Amino acid sequence: MFKRRFKAQKVHKQIFRRLVHGIDRHKPYKILDAGSGRTSLSLILETYPMSHIDAVVYPGDLRKINSIKESVPMGRYRLIEQDLCLGQIAQQYEIVVAHLLLGEAAKFGSSFTLLLDTVLLLHAEKLVIIDFLEDPDVEFDLILQHAQAYGYTVKCDHTIKGSEPFHCKRFVGWHYRGFLLETEK
Repeated sequence: MFKRRFKAQKVHKQIFRRLVHGIDRHKPYKILDAGSGRTSLSLILETYPMSHIDAVVYPGDLRKINSIKESVPMGRYRLIEQDLCLGQIAQQYEIVVAHLLLGEAAKFGSSFTLLLDTVLLLHAEKLVIIDFLEDPDVEFDLILQHAQAYGYTVKCDHTIKGSEPFHCKRFVGWHYRGFLLETEK
């Protein structure tokens, strides 16, 4: 079913690489791509060539499942269909990535706060969160408040403007804001 290798847009690469800048690219990590899609999965695979990724998608979300299968070659990742809010993921990960996930909470019958808390409860040393600054469903102040309450420290907070707008039903996205959060040790 694989047709062609997907290349993420420059803006996605820029913000992701900025957030993970200090994380050694050559070490093998266990990484969870929460709410996986072809962009985030491609970025993770390219940035961390020694790592294995669990790519979690919402059950039956063919939009993401098919785009991954069609454009990201199988190999170092395992595609898992699971509702993050219903099924507890007990495995520990060095890195968890939530790329454009939190704004989709309502789309899958959840609340922003429940999905945020679920992501923050995942067993992760480092957590990368990226979303559209213009998305009215994403509460960035709440992300920071809850992250602190769950014992995370903000290591990087970065915003970048894309070269083209992203048109969504609820908003037009120009800016991506992301955080690198680390657990306090």
